[in-house]
Amino acid sequence: MDRYSVSRTKRSLFYIIMAFLTIGFIIAECVLPSERSQIASDENIRKELLDNCGTQFDPQISKMFVDMLDNGMVVIDENNKSVHGYQDNADIESAADKFISEVMKTMSSQEKADSIDYLTGLHMRSRGQQIIAALMQENDGCLAFIDMDNLKKVNDVHGHKAGDRALKLIGNLLAEETENENFAACRLGGDEFLIFMPYSDRKKAESVVKHIFESFGNAREADCEIKEAALSAGLCLTTKGATFESHYNRADKALYYVKQNCKGTYYFYEQLLADNMENPNLSVDIRNVAKLLKESGSYTGALGLNYREFARIYEFMKNVGERHKHNCYLIMVTMNTMPEQQADIEKIEKALDYMEQAICSKIRKVDVCTRYSSMQYLIILFEPQENQIPNIMERIFMYYYELCDSDDFKPQYEYIRMTDDK
Repeated sequence: MDRYSVSRTKRSLFYIIMAFLTIGFIIAECVLPSERSQIASDENIRKELLDNCGTQFDPQISKMFVDMLDNGMVVIDENNKSVHGYQDNADIESAADKFISEVMKTMSSQEKADSIDYLTGLHMRSRGQQIIAALMQENDGCLAFIDMDNLKKVNDVHGHKAGDRALKLIGNLLAEETENENFAACRLGGDEFLIFMPYSDRKKAESVVKHIFESFGNAREADCEIKEAALSAGLCLTTKGATFESHYNRADKALYYVKQNCKGTYYFYEQLLADNMENPNLSVDIRNVAKLLKESGSYTGALGLNYREFARIYEFMKNVGERHKHNCYLIMVTMNTMPEQQADIEKIEKALDYMEQAICSKIRKVDVCTRYSSMQYLIILFEPQENQIPNIMERIFMYYYELCDSDDFKPQYEYIRMTDDK
C-alpha cells in the first residue's frame, strides 16, 4: 500500500470513529475548532458510551474507549490551548495516529487472544487450520495429525490436573518446533493436535516427529502420574498448492491405522499401501479389534459414525444385547489385493469408497459401519438371524461389483458374535 493509500485509510478511520461515537470530544487532546462547543465532560461521554453499549456502539470498542478515558489515554478538555495549533485535516490525522494505533493494537491483541488455547499456548482449531492451509498453498511439506493415547486413563486414575500436564507437555513441544523451525501447529480439541512442517521431505518430517516423541517420552518418565500417556501420529506428505481438507483426511486415515494397530508410533499415509499388500490373519485380527473395543472405556454423549466414536456404539449395542438377549455381530470386511495386480493408493481409495457405498446402502438404519484401516471396514449388525449374515454380505459384495468396474480387489469378510466374546 502506498503512502497516499495509508494516509487516506487513517483519515477514513478517524472520521469513522468520530461518526461512530456520534458525540464530540477531544481525541488525543485535539478537535476541530468549530466543534469545540459540542464537547461534553468526561463523565457525560463515559455515561453515553455505557448507556448505549450494545445498541448504538459496539460493546468491545465502547469498553475500550471507557478504559482509555479511565486511564487518561483520552483527554476531554474544551479549554485545551493546544487545539489552536491544529489548522487542517493533516494535523488532525497526525494527532489521531496514536489513538488509532491503540485501537488497532487492542483489537489485534484481542483477536489473537481469542484464537489461542490457554492450556497449551497453541492456536485453536479454526485459526490454526487457516494458517496451515495458507502455508500449504505456498510450500511443499508434511502434515502430521498427532493424538495422545491413554489420556482418559490418566484423567481417571490421577485426575484432570495430571491430564492437563500431559496436554501442556505436548503443547510446549509443538510450540518449540513452531518457534525454531517456523512450522505451524494447533490444538484441534481434546487430545488431538496438528502440525505442518514446510520444506520437509519424508526424512526431515520423520526426524521432527521422532524428536517430539522422544522428548515427550523422556518428560513423561519424570512424572509418574502421566507415565501411561503416549503419542500416536499419522503423517501425509504435501505438495505446494495442496488442498487442506484432502490431506488432512489422509493424515487422519494414517492415524486411524496407528491407533488400531500399533499405538505409540507414527505412520505415513504413503506407507499404508505397502503394509497392507499381504492379506492379514482375519481370525486373529478381528478378535484383537473386539478386545480393543471392549477395553476402550466408558463414554457418554452423542454417538458418531467415525472410528473414534465407534467404540461408543460398540459398547452401547453390546450392553443392550446382553441385557435384552439381542444378538449383535461384529463383521470385518477386508479388501484383498489380487496376486497378479499391483494397486496404487488412488485405486485403493476408489475401491474403498465403492465398498462404503455398498455397505451403507445394504445395511439397515440400526446397523453401523465405519472405516477401520486403509483396507478394512467394520460393521455392527443389530439382531440379525445368524444364518442371514451370508446373504447380507453377498448383497453388499454384489452391489460393490456393480459400482466398481475393476477386479483389482476381492472383498472378504469374517464375523463374531459380540455378546459371546469374552
